Amino acid sequence: MRASELPPHPAVTTVRVWDLTTGQRVGPELVFPAEVHPVAVTPDGWLVVGFGQEAAVMTPC
Repeated sequence: MRASELPPHPAVTTVRVWDLTTGQRVGPELVFPAEVHPVAVTPDGWLVVGFGQEAAVMTPC
């Protein structure tokens, strides 16, 4: 199957954070009002999420 024949994927508007050492999800699912694009975690634990044309920076719990 060629890429042009693949159905479009649905927009992703949620972010789930996982602890990679335990494999367990950390906190609740985060829901955004638009499609999520870049996601990054800073060395000090802040989560940065790009959605639509906006960005959110969240502090660690």
